Amino acid sequence: MYGQGIYFATDSSKSAREIYTKGSQKLLLCQVILGKSMTVEKADSSLNREKLRSKKFDSVYAPRGTEVINDEFVIFNPDQALPQYIIHFSDRKTLVPPSPSIHTKEACIVKKMKASRSVNFQDPFEMYYNYAESHFRRMATTSSLLRQATISSIDIVINKDLEDKFEATKKSFKSQGIPDTEILAYHGTDKKNIDSILQSNLQLSYAKRQAYGKGNYFSEFPAVSLGYGDGGLLLCRILPGKEFVDSTACDIPPDYNSKKVIGDQSTRVMGPGAVSRANASGDMIIIENSDQILPFFVIHR
Repeated sequence: MYGQGIYFATDSSKSAREIYTKGSQKLLLCQVILGKSMTVEKADSSLNREKLRSKKFDSVYAPRGTEVINDEFVIFNPDQALPQYIIHFSDRKTLVPPSPSIHTKEACIVKKMKASRSVNFQDPFEMYYNYAESHFRRMATTSSLLRQATISSIDIVINKDLEDKFEATKKSFKSQGIPDTEILAYHGTDKKNIDSILQSNLQLSYAKRQAYGKGNYFSEFPAVSLGYGDGGLLLCRILPGKEFVDSTACDIPPDYNSKKVIGDQSTRVMGPGAVSRANASGDMIIIENSDQILPFFVIHR
């Protein structure tokens, strides 16, 4: 619109359009020296560096509300721009950190991480570790036994096959008008079962002790899940979908995707009247469909 220059916008929503990013999901955030800007209100494709210099201008400024929706700036000398950041963005409503780039043919990768004094902000595994540790600490505060619990390590699990099924279910929920919001929830089991779960997910045929109805059982509180098995603890991404809130032994009704049981743990977190039952964390989250489950972390104490 304003000549063959280098274009910048003050609004990220302008630059993030696919016509500019070509699907890269990346933006450059730059320092730009505008110098003396020539304000334009109409498109002029004949503008160039020589034409601006002859008029003693260093850049072009197109204000929002003229022929553009956002403020735009154009320079014709690359030395007036200094790229400083590469921003990786997602158009999803709920942002999940990108899976680490793993050059392997293995179907499932398990990366053991431990707490470290040093910090590497470019390591996605470290980002995942810190997220899981933070969630465990926050949700363990209701248990006096876990408040000072020591985490020896956390395994980060990357299983692309299970992730693809999970993402497809999420997309299906959204297309049907079913809530596609994720939560994190814990599953306690015998340690000997963990490897098979990481490879092929939780299966309803192996579920036991179904006191609140049929399904795979989770809790948003690690203290509850540690009461099952011999100390094996998974932290999974969960798609509750449409939740049936109930504390009886009945199964998940046909029009629902999961069941939530609210008990003592949730009451302590909520406080009297603090959070609605719909938004409360669940002592028990019950899910029948394995594709609503993505094993993501193994927490070792």
